[in-house]
Amino acid sequence: MIVHRPWGTYTILEESEHYKIKRIVVRPGKRLSLQKHYHRSEHWIVVSGTALVAVGERETLVRANESTYIAMGEKHRLENPGKIDLVIIEAQVGEYLEEDDIVRFNDDFERAYLLLTWMNRIDRIWLFSFCIALEFKYFANAFNPFLLS
Repeated sequence: MIVHRPWGTYTILEESEHYKIKRIVVRPGKRLSLQKHYHRSEHWIVVSGTALVAVGERETLVRANESTYIAMGEKHRLENPGKIDLVIIEAQVGEYLEEDDIVRFNDDFERAYLLLTWMNRIDRIWLFSFCIALEFKYFANAFNPFLLS
């Protein structure tokens, strides 16, 4: 199954309890979020195109038939600076390999802030509801002391 993302696509080729292998296609000029994972490391092998890979503070160009390794917990980003699709094979190894093991620090598509924005909306709704309840109690007590005693 092909999964579409704003930067391109990925396909899970094989998965087991402690590893997952993906084919990732990054469109020209696009990049994935700056991220890290708590429960897995990753190996990236470039099949076609050129990847600009950031790991920690280091940026490296990785070309076809070259690879790089991202240790568990390291901040990293994959970018396609070229004019053709970047195709890589990603091997994830770890105890937990689900998509929610992603901590985003910077994202061109604002996915890093989506959950925070949603939580802020929930907090505002709760606060608004709480204020209405307090006002109701205040006015009810002011006009009818027997209503909320």
